[in-house]
Amino acid sequence: MFLSLLDDSGLQTVDLTIEVPDSYAAVIRAQLERLHSDQDRQRFNEGMLRHLARVMGDFLDSDLRPPTEKQVAFAFSLAKQQAIEVPRDALIYRSAMSRFLESRIAIDRREEGDENRPEAAQRPAD
Repeated sequence: MFLSLLDDSGLQTVDLTIEVPDSYAAVIRAQLERLHSDQDRQRFNEGMLRHLARVMGDFLDSDLRPPTEKQVAFAFSLAKQQAIEVPRDALIYRSAMSRFLESRIAIDRREEGDENRPEAAQRPAD
């Protein structure tokens, strides 16, 4: 059994095919045989996607990894204080989140006129 990821965006042709060991293949086949309805298949697909999203950061280049939960929470806290939106890219890429946080902390410090304010300096690590 092979697991394939195909890029259907039309931007490029990418086919990442992974050979699934027999022990996993048997379990996957058994599960797929139990998916009788579109709703069953949808739940299975969503579950696979959730698990894939969790582990993607383990094998992506650092600039492509998603932001940490702490970064996202801090970004929404700053955004609320500053009455702005968190940029979409910052919610997708850790590097974009870091740039967003650094820029908003600098603005926060300038507006407060106190660069030594502890709560402004505390931000989650990348």
